[in-house]
Amino acid sequence: MTRHTADVLIVGAGPAGAAAATHLARRGVDVLLLDRYAFPRDKVCGDFVGPIAMRELDGLGVGALPDYRRSTAVTHASLFLDGRKLITGPFPRVAGLPPYGRVVPRLELDAWLVDGARSSGARFLAPANVGAWSAARNRVRITLSDSTEFRARLLIGADGSNSLVARQLRGGVPPPRDRLLAMRAYFRGVLGPRRRAEIYFSGESFPGYYWLFPVRGSEANIGIGMVQDAFPPAAHLRVLLERLIDRDPALRRRLGGAVRTSKIVGATLTTYNPSLPLTGRGVMLVGDAAGLINPLNGEGIQNALLSGRWAADAAMTALEPGGGSESLLAYADRVERALRFDMEIARWLVRLISNRALNDVWLEFLRIITTRARSDPRYAEITGGVLAGTLPVGTVTSGPVLAGTLEQALAAAGIKEPSQVLEPEFAGRLARRTARVAAVALRQTGGDPRPLLRWAGSAVLDFAQLAERVRPRA
Repeated sequence: MTRHTADVLIVGAGPAGAAAATHLARRGVDVLLLDRYAFPRDKVCGDFVGPIAMRELDGLGVGALPDYRRSTAVTHASLFLDGRKLITGPFPRVAGLPPYGRVVPRLELDAWLVDGARSSGARFLAPANVGAWSAARNRVRITLSDSTEFRARLLIGADGSNSLVARQLRGGVPPPRDRLLAMRAYFRGVLGPRRRAEIYFSGESFPGYYWLFPVRGSEANIGIGMVQDAFPPAAHLRVLLERLIDRDPALRRRLGGAVRTSKIVGATLTTYNPSLPLTGRGVMLVGDAAGLINPLNGEGIQNALLSGRWAADAAMTALEPGGGSESLLAYADRVERALRFDMEIARWLVRLISNRALNDVWLEFLRIITTRARSDPRYAEITGGVLAGTLPVGTVTSGPVLAGTLEQALAAAGIKEPSQVLEPEFAGRLARRTARVAAVALRQTGGDPRPLLRWAGSAVLDFAQLAERVRPRA
């Protein structure tokens, strides 16, 4: 059996693993970065790199690469519902961040990150298929499928949403309610603005969404994301994406005579579950392996890069004389302080709207939100920032957003003054509207009210647990 040693072993060379490797190698740590695939390799993703991720890439040296700087800068975004435009606006401005994002194919971005790790001094081995890992005393050992053995003082699991490291640490696979399904393909010959991303909603695809992100020239990334619990198997999602590409009027205007240049490929993504551990003896989970994908918008690159840097900081402390696995708890605490509150709110919102029997209600709320955003610049900045990942999800619970949404909802119901809510006429309209919504929802469930009652009970319980468990901390 061949044995190799290092200070830190990193399994998975995506953004989280490569970022951790770069930060550690720059500080003189002996890092061995492993991946099951040779690079460059493709990855199913929307390819959107938001402003916070761009800031991390600058720190890793990727931002200075000529090819990166030639990638498409997205300055505007449009939202559509059933083929009709709801709103178009510039990218939200947040102090200290660029007012735009970039679209960079993962085939290129991940290779640049690995090259950066190697040039910083990290060793890289691929393909390397990890079969198992174990931890004892102050050592971690992993074994490849060819029986090659590696030993190190620390292990960082960065091997994606289907992480072997995470499965062993957590004792199983993530539940379906913590999974997203995503599919995408590339098209060439796409028409329209080259700096505008487009997000599409429809009753057929909700609570998911589909997108068009311009890549370069006339090329675009077209894809769809959906909560796994809310939709049938992946094969059906592929059929849905193909149907939407053919029939959605807004998307068709962009595609025109465009030609698909790749297969439609899919992946399962793991979202955040606060009850699952991020660390163990000698091991940390980062990026998608830790479930650090935002369940509300499916974005994962930003948190992957952040968690890679945070894990490197914790590893440096653990490697010091007198350090140890206890030092890794600082990493878990940092993730919790930075992300848990927002991830929990996003998780609850997604579970709430995952009841497809109430799609008409959720889509009406979407209309209300976008209508308010068209007339209220501050409201648009906040809600747009949350969608783009530049503002915390918890910002939607702020006074301006809640008050603006309530005011717009009352206006949509024909209420000009709050006192009108107490009038019998309003109560009658509300009762009739509620009855219509209930009737539609019952038809969706085959006339059986039990699924709706279970959903309502679960939503209330989840909210109570959220209120009890989550506290925003300074």
